Amino acid sequence: VDDLVEEPSIFIRGNSIYTIVDGPSWTEAEANSNKLGGHLVSINSQEENEFLSVFDNGNPLDSSNWRWIGFSDKEIEGDWKWSSGDEVTFKGWTGPQPDNNVDWTSPNGQDFAAIHWGNGIDYSAWDDKSELEDYFSNNGISESKFIRRGNSAYVIVEGPTWEEAEA
Repeated sequence: VDDLVEEPSIFIRGNSIYTIVDGPSWTEAEANSNKLGGHLVSINSQEENEFLSVFDNGNPLDSSNWRWIGFSDKEIEGDWKWSSGDEVTFKGWTGPQPDNNVDWTSPNGQDFAAIHWGNGIDYSAWDDKSELEDYFSNNGISESKFIRRGNSAYVIVEGPTWEEAEA
């Protein structure tokens, strides 16, 4: 019997590599994206928003169908910016979002965007969330830009030591 080896979910589109990073908070997911040489994903078009459905697990009731993206208004309420510094050229909010809902899960409001699939929708929808909300998977989608040279891809990664950068 062959051993089953689960491959990580890594997808390439253009000159970006997309993969799932752990949180559990938006801040930690962003830090883990930085370690890979990127940021939580910046979504710059409807086409890219639709592409991200590669991370849809097909189960609309599964909380892991929610992922942090790099959009936040943590500095100034209502002034949404990409953690990468990319210009805001597209927004994928659905319904009344962003609503900055204040309740027991978000006593300071909702300052971080998550993308999700399911609940009767067949596309990628955005919602603003608090880092305290824990009913979804609390991981994110990382996007690392890279440079192609022949059959190689180069990404600058962070790490205060060689060993951490190598990891």
